[in-house]
Amino acid sequence: MKKQLNKESQLTILCEDGTTTQVKFEFNKPATEKELKKLPCDLPTEYKAFLLLHNGARLYVDLEERSSFELFSVDEILLHYSYYDDWPKGWLPIGAGFDESLVLAPSKDRRGYIFWMQTGVSFDEPEYIGNLKFDEWFNYFCVAQGAQFWEWDRGW
Repeated sequence: MKKQLNKESQLTILCEDGTTTQVKFEFNKPATEKELKKLPCDLPTEYKAFLLLHNGARLYVDLEERSSFELFSVDEILLHYSYYDDWPKGWLPIGAGFDESLVLAPSKDRRGYIFWMQTGVSFDEPEYIGNLKFDEWFNYFCVAQGAQFWEWDRGW
């Protein structure tokens, strides 16, 4: 995806409503192993690899509305983690956008661990995004050009 960006880290995308818009991408510098050790749990391999490449990012920054999807840096993960006292073991908030949060939510019963945490949803009722790992979620998100593909009605 980064190869498609122009010199200003911008890209023209096709929106869900059929219009086009210019968006920007902002990738942070890599996290260090020392920074990753600050996190309260082990990370899935794919997600750890992302943080070691880019310690967070702002994706699909709409240049007109300045809306975006953010993948948190280690420090931002810790800040958002501090907002709740009762996170289930191994769960971490890793991103936000569309007024909701993206959470790592490992489960013994599932291969995937990406959870979409909507306002008012309890930890007891995780809304997993398919059976996806982080790298798969990220790839689908890029193919969907920053759209909430997990909300699409697939009963065509």
